[in-house]
Amino acid sequence: MGGEGSRANIYQRATYLMVKCGFQARQKGYRYLREAVWIACQEPAVLTQVTKCLYPEVAKHFNTTDKQVERAIRNAIETAWTNGEPEALKEFFGETYGDGTVRPTNTEVIGKMVGFFRNTVESRD
Repeated sequence: MGGEGSRANIYQRATYLMVKCGFQARQKGYRYLREAVWIACQEPAVLTQVTKCLYPEVAKHFNTTDKQVERAIRNAIETAWTNGEPEALKEFFGETYGDGTVRPTNTEVIGKMVGFFRNTVESRD
């Protein structure tokens, strides 16, 4: 496994970022998304096979199905996109945010977060 920081560190940073953008901690998708980011930070190759590798791995951790993981993450993103903090979303997602009318895919959000954590880890080295 790669290793872009400890689980607690990734969880803490993902939590801060997600809350700032308007993700709702009470949603299952919020927890699934944090776990997906952690896994993808450890094994970046899963980003190329999200439905075959990443969702099943997250589902195993939470004792649910990959379909429920995908749906819950999509729902959490939709909620953040429609009710979240537009300025924070625009600041973090940049081009992906656009005018805020088209929400990014699950893979885009996970990839963006993993890339952000990678860059911040590398810039501290």
